[in-house]
Amino acid sequence: MATLRVYLGFLAAFPDSHVVRKFGADVGRLFWPRRAPSRRRSTRKKRGGGVRRRAVVDASLKERGLNPGTSADLTVATLFSDYVAGALANACKNG
Repeated sequence: MATLRVYLGFLAAFPDSHVVRKFGADVGRLFWPRRAPSRRRSTRKKRGGGVRRRAVVDASLKERGLNPGTSADLTVATLFSDYVAGALANACKNG
């Protein structure tokens, strides 16, 4: 769930640059601000239709050929940096 929150946070914060490069600034500006309500819903504890709703959104993106790759890359980089920071903080220190 944390990964999804990070990803939706990037989608809600700014237009995905991969989409903007491929489809233009108008698509980036018009489409991505709509992700913000999904982000707010994703933080709720209610689980029921969330997976189904996200699957519908994902299918809709695929139908239109929209691949928010930059947001995905930033999500992976965020998770990796969090993992490395945790590993370094817990590493055995010599000397």
